[in-house]
Amino acid sequence: MPLYRQTLELSSLQAHRVMDRSFAATSRALFRIDVLLRIIGQEDSIDEVEEMIRNMIKELQDDIKKEISGADQLLKENGITKLPEYTNPHKFEIEIRSPQIANFSRLVTSLDTLILRIDALWINGLMPNKQRARVTHQWQQRLIGLAGRLIGYEKRARVAARNAGKEAEMESLAPTSEHVEDEQALAAEQQELAKESK
Repeated sequence: MPLYRQTLELSSLQAHRVMDRSFAATSRALFRIDVLLRIIGQEDSIDEVEEMIRNMIKELQDDIKKEISGADQLLKENGITKLPEYTNPHKFEIEIRSPQIANFSRLVTSLDTLILRIDALWINGLMPNKQRARVTHQWQQRLIGLAGRLIGYEKRARVAARNAGKEAEMESLAPTSEHVEDEQALAAEQQELAKESK
């Protein structure tokens, strides 16, 4: 199976959290969805699910791009040309095994780009503390929420594989135990984030 190894260097705490808390589980879910859809073997279903996932990621990507554009405009209007530096950027080694994983990794990179702009607005007094905290948390939540929906698609693909009588093949190529672990980890993460937002 082909793959790309890639290093993402991310500066913002919010992007770090998405990577630490949901990227691996989401990446595995996206890969297993591809595997499960091939097991089921219904070309129309494969195309339909791939299109739904692509659209979910694209919608969020478009929203982030729009916010980046608005922030860039506000920075430009106020003569701010330099973005802040961060004291603790992290490097994340990832494996790209499908186009959807590549799209999700670009989404995390876009989140990081957006947070840099938000922090530039805040540091330059163009955004109050409370608004900065709320906005950065909301964007982080949107990515983690998307991760949860993508893992939910894997669950549906598993049901379809079972219904098609392909359970043995499914378990050998995409074990249910892996899905359950990822689903539980993401649920715990979502509970933790809900506590943080209170």
